[in-house]
Amino acid sequence: MLNQVTTVKSKVCFGYTNKAQGNLFLPFFDYDNINYELVKHELLFLQEKFKLSDIYVYTSKNGFNALSLDKLPFNTLVKLYNECEYVCNDYMQLGLNRSFLTLRIGRDKKLHDILKSNSTYYKKSFAHGILLSVFFDTTIENTTNFDNSLHIRLKAYRSEKHGFLKIGEL
Repeated sequence: MLNQVTTVKSKVCFGYTNKAQGNLFLPFFDYDNINYELVKHELLFLQEKFKLSDIYVYTSKNGFNALSLDKLPFNTLVKLYNECEYVCNDYMQLGLNRSFLTLRIGRDKKLHDILKSNSTYYKKSFAHGILLSVFFDTTIENTTNFDNSLHIRLKAYRSEKHGFLKIGEL
């Protein structure tokens, strides 16, 4: 019946994207059900190979999220992800297909580690640095080489695993 109303329940999440000023992108990582030593090993390898600055690692319900504030060209980001062994493949493929990645903002996320680096090879996103310091109560210690952007893209999206219950009509 076309006139029948169906009530649906879905969860809505809010996240921030890796798009940055100048058509550049931050490296975002999502590790589900992976031992932290493997995550750390992979991130340190990527940090050295791609000359990344500090990498911020957060716990989440299913594992770890990580990001660097460095702004990379898309082709460099693709090369970086091709070196990954443990990052969630679904997450990476979705992001590469739509040309941006999203990390969820949630109360379950806590700072786990900061992988330090003195690299200043790339400009860093000031807007994403502010987001880290506000939402995740993180002190950004290395404040050199930031852009002047205050713009960040937030995204609402549906999720089966996380978010706020939304009841609507179909």
